[in-house]
Amino acid sequence: MKHIGVLLFLLAGWTAAAQSNFVAGTLTKRNLQSIKGEIDYRDWVANPKEIYFKQSPSAKVQTFTVEDLESFSIEYNGELYVRAEVSYIDEPTEDDDDLMVLSSEADFFQAPRLKQETVFLQTMVQGKLNLYYLYGERGRPHYFVKKDDQDFQELAFRRVKTNGKFTANNVPDVTLGDSPGTLEFHTYKRQLKDLMSDQVGFASRIGKTSYSVQLVDLVKMYNQKAGDLVFVRQKGGPQLSVYLIAGLARGTFRVNDAILPRDTYGNSKISPTFGAGIDWILPRTNGKFGVRFEGSYQDEGVIYTTKHRFYDEDEKVLGYDINVKALRLNGQLKFNFFNRPFSPYVALGFGYSKLMNGQYIRQEIDKRDPNETTTLERDLKSGDGYISGILGVKWNNLFLEGRYENGGNLMDYQTESLRLNRMVVAAGYSFRF
Repeated sequence: MKHIGVLLFLLAGWTAAAQSNFVAGTLTKRNLQSIKGEIDYRDWVANPKEIYFKQSPSAKVQTFTVEDLESFSIEYNGELYVRAEVSYIDEPTEDDDDLMVLSSEADFFQAPRLKQETVFLQTMVQGKLNLYYLYGERGRPHYFVKKDDQDFQELAFRRVKTNGKFTANNVPDVTLGDSPGTLEFHTYKRQLKDLMSDQVGFASRIGKTSYSVQLVDLVKMYNQKAGDLVFVRQKGGPQLSVYLIAGLARGTFRVNDAILPRDTYGNSKISPTFGAGIDWILPRTNGKFGVRFEGSYQDEGVIYTTKHRFYDEDEKVLGYDINVKALRLNGQLKFNFFNRPFSPYVALGFGYSKLMNGQYIRQEIDKRDPNETTTLERDLKSGDGYISGILGVKWNNLFLEGRYENGGNLMDYQTESLRLNRMVVAAGYSFRF
């Protein structure tokens, strides 16, 4: 059953991810005509080559490519893409096994392999110096700059391997890489020093800036000092929120006992439960995938009577008095079906129930002579794991959800077992950062 639950969760995520996600946006055609409408936003990891657009929710969907548009933007997060004819280094930098191999010192002075292409560049900073981003087909980032009326220029970065028979001590802009036998060309630092030479104090900052999102902060700072900062792309980190949750729970205690004719079940009364957690919406997942970590308080108990294994012979019954107070800690994988204020969601959770106070008392009661009662008390484990399935719906900061939690064995006795499964209905409120 657990494997089936995992498969259903993944299938639900895959099915929903295939759905469209039209959000407010604007496109500008090559003739500079701007049109407002809705763009099918995919929180692209790689820069898109085409977009789907409609002028109203009921309008027909149109497809536009880099040959049709000058730019387009997403309203709610400020993403801006511009058409650009660029030339960039067509070499991998991430996987050591795929790196270019330089076999002699003369190779250092050969031009890198270039690719010319018309693409949508994502705008990172606008101002006196503009910075753009492209995630290339070889799985590596490329950063471009444009100043005044100049053409788009790639900030050059290479990462290569050598055969170990020579060094590059006298080659400008080349340093040792982070892996044995690798070297890095930091040509982009020399380019930036030339571009930023009109402002003092940037040479040392450039020397400490890696070929990463640190470039965004550097170019932003330059434009601020030059008095010409127009736009900065919002950082694409996880969206974080803290939430409070409270609701009602009902547990089912399943007892396996040697003197029971079969497993028996006792339902607890409905009891309150409450907790708090942290919710991360993962970046570049179209606002749909997230992770939650949560702690909650549990207090459930049951008193009930059932037949003894030898009831037909001696008319004995068994009475159970069970109570569990615990702190439940769990992590959840969450999927929102839509990146909108109103959205249903599903989650799969794995947790640990830390016992704070537990009681397990069993009585053998002779119906013919109630005074002939034998009482036995068992110790419970300090805690045990559980798995939970969650269905919920959110509306802005509010959410409502139902949970089913399947618990493990709480009994600290080899031949007997005690399992607690729970149904929970809860409401919560998120405080976003």
